[in-house]
Amino acid sequence: DRLNSQFISGLQSDFFNHSTFVTPTYRLEIVKKGLDVLTLDAVNEALQTLDWDRNAVILYQAPEKEGLVHPTESQLSDVLTRVKAARIENTNKEEQKKELMDASALKGSKVKKARAGKFDSTVWTLKNGIQVVVRPSDLKKEEVLMTLIVEGGKSLVPTEDLPSVDANFIQYFKMNGVGEFSATELNKVLAGNTASASPYINNLNNGFSCGCTPKDLETMFQLMYLKAVNPRFNEEEFAPLMNQVKAILPNMLERPSAVFSRELYKYAYDNPRIVAPSMENVEKFSFATLERVYRDLFSNFKGAKVFIIGNVDLETLKPLVEKYIGSLPTGRKPHKWVDWNLEAKPGIIEHVFTQKMETPKSTVYYAFNGKADYSLENGYTVDFFKSVLDMVYTDTIREKEGGTYGVGTSASLTVQPKQRTGMAIQFDTDPDKVDELSVMVIDELEKLSREGVPEDYFQKAKSNFLKGIPEMRISNSYWMNMLEMYYRYGLDQDTDREQVIESITPEKVRTFIGDLLSQG
Repeated sequence: DRLNSQFISGLQSDFFNHSTFVTPTYRLEIVKKGLDVLTLDAVNEALQTLDWDRNAVILYQAPEKEGLVHPTESQLSDVLTRVKAARIENTNKEEQKKELMDASALKGSKVKKARAGKFDSTVWTLKNGIQVVVRPSDLKKEEVLMTLIVEGGKSLVPTEDLPSVDANFIQYFKMNGVGEFSATELNKVLAGNTASASPYINNLNNGFSCGCTPKDLETMFQLMYLKAVNPRFNEEEFAPLMNQVKAILPNMLERPSAVFSRELYKYAYDNPRIVAPSMENVEKFSFATLERVYRDLFSNFKGAKVFIIGNVDLETLKPLVEKYIGSLPTGRKPHKWVDWNLEAKPGIIEHVFTQKMETPKSTVYYAFNGKADYSLENGYTVDFFKSVLDMVYTDTIREKEGGTYGVGTSASLTVQPKQRTGMAIQFDTDPDKVDELSVMVIDELEKLSREGVPEDYFQKAKSNFLKGIPEMRISNSYWMNMLEMYYRYGLDQDTDREQVIESITPEKVRTFIGDLLSQG
């Protein structure tokens, strides 16, 4: 099964450009036949036939910055000359690949309890307390997804250490090596292997996001295990990332959007744990702190939950789970996240500031936040709210008034650390139109709360939601999310999805909008 979006480009070319539409199955056969006869010598010979002198264009982009030395025309031309003379080498002529790890010493932990689970899943509870939920699926025959979640995340990191676990620096874990292997060495070891295991550190949890094809299943488990118990920290290997951040960030911070974010965080939150990116925080970074925080967060997997979905066989999978997941370190008590009250400040906040710009422009941002129970019904009610609001603003402010290219909206419903909802509205316009359009934005919002949702807008949104369900259900990622919601929060977000959508009425949406606005 494939998504509709995967066919659009080919069908467009077939209709407008009369290029033959090729089905994925036929395209695969063509590629296979081509690869059977393709040689490295043929590739190199083909490259030599390219007209480098007449059809080559070199584009060089860099900031205008004092002290920055730009390459000369001659230096750029030399690069092209070297490329013309280069030949692609066979990188497979390497010495025999090393093993990623010796797993023979792992003690593991047996499955203590097994039972049938929700959504055709099987639930294993290991002796070390880790719960593993598996849903075999043939939606994609070459896909296996695995997510490991343990509570804690950044909420367990002291405020003064947060600059060292900024999102820019967490990227290091996705690009570095593991254990004795540098990133370059690891790539050689994994050549031809599809396995991946990326650590993440969110606000309330941390863990791993992993994937592979069925044949590389054990390698995926090994990567995850090594990044948990034998991560690689090398300051010299980290230096290029830091240099990149220091080179790019100063220019990004001068953008109007960055200035806007700084003002928003400062006045809407006023919380030392919520700060916009800045060079000041970059200078507070400590590699030693990054390593310490990582090792602390990934030192205790007590109470962790693991979700596996894809083309897996339970009998083949079980010993791998027992060996690798069962060997993860567990403490006496599980980590628990901490609520630092990161919500926006209560009450009405209005802040207006000016910023010098080459092209005059004003940005207006409204945010509404309040309490709301987390449920599938409220989730879709929020989606109806956003969808209808988008249609209203498109018809009135963009099309009728022509005051902006568009009004952007975003809606949210959170389950942790508190059950809350929010709606953000933002648009750019000419400074002379700010007052007029701002009044219209709020008037249309209050009109929905007062008079209700127009029936035609409501039915259009409803139709779109219902049509999207079958497409969602042919995705492994969708079922991964359904399993996480059920086994982490006890919420069934799939079984009654169609019925829930049918049960929502324009009056329910109107009431929801009114409740949100009434909370100030």
